[in-house]
Amino acid sequence: MANITTKTIKEALDEQHLEMLRGESNISEDVIAARGYYTEHDPEGLAKLGFDDNQKTLVPALVIPVRAVTGEVVLHRIRPDDPRPNPYKPGKVNKYEMPTGTQNVLDIPPFTLNYLQEVAYPLWFTEGERKVDALVSQGLAAIGVFGVWSWKRGGLPLPDFDRIPMIGRDINILFDSDTEENTNIRQALTCLARYIKGRVGDA
Repeated sequence: MANITTKTIKEALDEQHLEMLRGESNISEDVIAARGYYTEHDPEGLAKLGFDDNQKTLVPALVIPVRAVTGEVVLHRIRPDDPRPNPYKPGKVNKYEMPTGTQNVLDIPPFTLNYLQEVAYPLWFTEGERKVDALVSQGLAAIGVFGVWSWKRGGLPLPDFDRIPMIGRDINILFDSDTEENTNIRQALTCLARYIKGRVGDA
């Protein structure tokens, strides 16, 4: 997909996807363009991004570029208009998909990358690209995880954390509003908070 600007987002995105980002998630057009969201209608377009034969049929879909701590786009996730059932959770669907075999990374949007090495600039960790970009739209340096436990790989914290200066830094974690009611989210939040506290160096 060619570079997207605030002038071309209406061409890059289906109307319902633009409304989802701008209206429902309160993401600014500058941030939408900076990430490079677009709508894909062609299965081969998804195949070129690494999605397998089953996944590439999930069009139309909102395509979400993901940048790592290097600032490079390392993978794309999709939000299909017609998601497929989750085989491990009866009655649930896979709202988001990433290419089969892809490893978790921290999601670092362009705005956050500008301040990543500045310890005096606070960081906000949250779940999902849309929540990340909603925070960025408010001028906050946000970092995303794909799921509440996706800050780990193979049971260990992602190596991405080693590229982020944290000692003495103000770091906040913002997960779903149902944290108190959802044991899994609460446990994940507690574990991530403990890990970050150790990196920050609080007493």
